[in-house]
Amino acid sequence: MTGRRSPLFVMGVALIGALGALAGCASTAPATGGTNTIEGGVRIPGTSSTGSATTSKVNVALGDSSGVGPMSLTVSPATAPAGNVTFVVKN
Repeated sequence: MTGRRSPLFVMGVALIGALGALAGCASTAPATGGTNTIEGGVRIPGTSSTGSATTSKVNVALGDSSGVGPMSLTVSPATAPAGNVTFVVKN
C-alpha cells in the first residue's frame, strides 16, 4: 500500500492540521488585565491599580558626531527603582 493513500486518511490529516493551526491562533485575556491594560499586559501610562505608585524620571540625552564617529546615549540617573518610569529624551 505504498504510493496511494485513502482519501479518508488524507482528509483526517488535513483536519488535524487545520485544527492545530486554529488552536494556535486562539488567545485569552490576561487574568490581571482590565480596562487600563493592553494586550501583552502592558499598563497604559498614567493609570495605576493601586493609586500609590510613584513614577521615576530618567533623562536621556542623544548625541551624534555627524557621521564621523559613533552615536551616543547618556542617561541620568543610571538606575531607577522598579515601577513606573518616565523617559525625557533630548536630541
